[in-house]
Amino acid sequence: MADTISPNHISEAYFSIIPANEKERISALNRYKILDTPPDGTFDQITALVAQLLQVPIVIISLVDNDRIWFKSAHGLETQQINRDPGLCASAILSQEAYVISDAKIDPRALTNPLVAGEFGLRFYAAVPLQTSDGYNLGTLCCLDFNPRTFDAQQISILENFTKIVMDEMELRLAAKQVDELHKQLQELHETVRQQAARDSLTGLWNRRSIMEIMQQTLALSKREKRPASVLVLDIDFFKHINDTYGHPAGDKVLISVSHQLQQKLRESDSIGRIGGEEFLCVLYPCDPHQARQVAERCRSAIASTPIEIDPEKTTINPTISIGVYSNEDKYDLSVQDLVKYADDALYESKRGGRDRITVGK
Repeated sequence: MADTISPNHISEAYFSIIPANEKERISALNRYKILDTPPDGTFDQITALVAQLLQVPIVIISLVDNDRIWFKSAHGLETQQINRDPGLCASAILSQEAYVISDAKIDPRALTNPLVAGEFGLRFYAAVPLQTSDGYNLGTLCCLDFNPRTFDAQQISILENFTKIVMDEMELRLAAKQVDELHKQLQELHETVRQQAARDSLTGLWNRRSIMEIMQQTLALSKREKRPASVLVLDIDFFKHINDTYGHPAGDKVLISVSHQLQQKLRESDSIGRIGGEEFLCVLYPCDPHQARQVAERCRSAIASTPIEIDPEKTTINPTISIGVYSNEDKYDLSVQDLVKYADDALYESKRGGRDRITVGK
């Protein structure tokens, strides 16, 4: 049997099988995200069991899409979908109860359906709608036979009970998907909160705690690989004067601009954090004292040559930075506190020496 039995067209009869709530019904169907999913053993077991209990050759879990009827499970049939022609599943979803055709060849509801009129030769059809808890019929659990027959009340009851099992299974899977999605959203939220907690709120750089943790990890790697790491401690010169003269909003603009310039001059492998009001710490790895001084000079030169506009009147100021540099080259047992102290000592040498300069600690 071909994957599409009837011609790919929509006849006038099509419009007579569209439920009044079709838009909402399709939306309900889509929320289950079940269309075009791979075969599933649970649903296949249900259709096989129904076929055995009700002694029918074909049992289908069908879902009625916009212009097709897709089969989640089709026991006794290899077809995956058919067109949405009237008379069978497309009509069955209009009912709230079991939809039974004892002999399709003489039943006006189905005699023009391609499954009946064509080579397939369908004679018997019984279906119960797959109804959601909010009242939308997504498709059917249906039984097919090539001979005319009837279902008694007990057989209809069996089909109705299995329809509820199918819907329970679909609801469970939908709930599992929703839990997975919620878990993903919570993970993303947790990561966002973690990142926010690790970052300085004004500049977006690592905060003091985070950059110290990064430094601790870097020194451990440096010791293991016997490759030097270097630390730069940077301070914006006369920052208190900037705040006092132009106001704290201007000071914030200076901090943001300096942070941006520093990030641009560091390597991707380097890290930078704001560890005080106007003080920054850079962790460079791998990096010897000579390389660290080159990086420091790039940073110092970039800041000194970048005027910062601080108000609508286009007032500009040219801040400078002083830098202290220290490396653990050949001293791999130095702690985080040791390197920060030695780099800080070098920074104060730069300040005492006139600022806007670099001092490499010995």
